[in-house]
Amino acid sequence: PETAGGLQHSLLHPTQTTRNRRATRFGESSCSGHAMGSRENGWPAMTAERQELGRRIVSIWLPQLPMERWQKTQARASNTPPDDLPQALVTEGAHGPVIHAVNRAALLAGVTTSMRVADMRALCPNLKTDFADIEGDRIALHRLGLWARRWCPWTIADDEIIPGSGDGYGLALDTTGSDHLWGGETAMLADIEASFSSLGYSIRLALAPTWGSAWAAARFGPVRAICADTTPLPVAALRLDTETV
Repeated sequence: PETAGGLQHSLLHPTQTTRNRRATRFGESSCSGHAMGSRENGWPAMTAERQELGRRIVSIWLPQLPMERWQKTQARASNTPPDDLPQALVTEGAHGPVIHAVNRAALLAGVTTSMRVADMRALCPNLKTDFADIEGDRIALHRLGLWARRWCPWTIADDEIIPGSGDGYGLALDTTGSDHLWGGETAMLADIEASFSSLGYSIRLALAPTWGSAWAAARFGPVRAICADTTPLPVAALRLDTETV
């Protein structure tokens, strides 16, 4: 298989060679006219040849990866905090520590990511904090990508397709021709979800002809969405920055 760096280069700079036609399997096209344009970041729309191939891309989003990984670490050390104790992971910000991830108790208490810890403690006095392990989370995500090759031979982390894309905790799988091994696309998505759950990770996932449309459906579409070019998605699905939206 190609290296991540080679695959990334092929995705962003496609040529007409056989090798690079295989590597452009995560290229963009429109899943819903309401959400996806025909071009993004210079990637071409799906050609007639590729439409005939019936490309199928699964996007997996792990919105709670930092906190769930931290909770697993605490459990291994027999130091699991109570479920009703608000807990946050923090990173250093320009004006002091900021919230990076929260558990359910903190979320229900109104603690919000990207806000200063000092401000959130005023809202939730019993908030407990620990420093986030950003590099450890990145390594864990890439290991999960390799583990996910049980469903198909091609996987890649979202940030290797487009650096800084979206939330940073996502995987893309090219499952073209693989779903029949799992009883069809619906059964395959259910198996992926159950398998990640068995590892202690909650996910949202979707399947579509391209990575961009699958990415959007996983975050803004229904549970285990299979894109049929019928569901309108919000503007945020375009992965635009906050100021643009």
